[in-house]
Amino acid sequence: MSALTTAQLASLAAAQVAALTSAQVTGMTSSQVTGLSTGQVAALGSAQVAGLETADIAGFTTAQIRSFTTAAVAAFDSADIRALSTNQVRALTTEQLLAIETLDISGLSTDQLVALTTAQIAGFNTS
Repeated sequence: MSALTTAQLASLAAAQVAALTSAQVTGMTSSQVTGLSTGQVAALGSAQVAGLETADIAGFTTAQIRSFTTAAVAAFDSADIRALSTNQVRALTTEQLLAIETLDISGLSTDQLVALTTAQIAGFNTS
């Protein structure tokens, strides 16, 4: 996969991205991973996301973060969660936040906690 250019990867349809094996996704470079469109990111499954490096997760734009499915966000580990910028944390939907394991949520930094919106916090109270 690392031999493909970002333009070649950008031409893949969401269904093609979804069909990539975890090993193929893991074999992508950081620039390839963070160059995926929001539609391609939305097509990534939890096994594919679990294989991403923490730096890859931290390199996604807020639009890309918001496009992850809840199952994909549930695959984030505690290091991935801690690596999110405050803007990325703010971009998470309430449903995405609720998909993250409690142990991983408890690892949020003070800055990340302060970045949570009122709607995100309210979501914790209703679950």
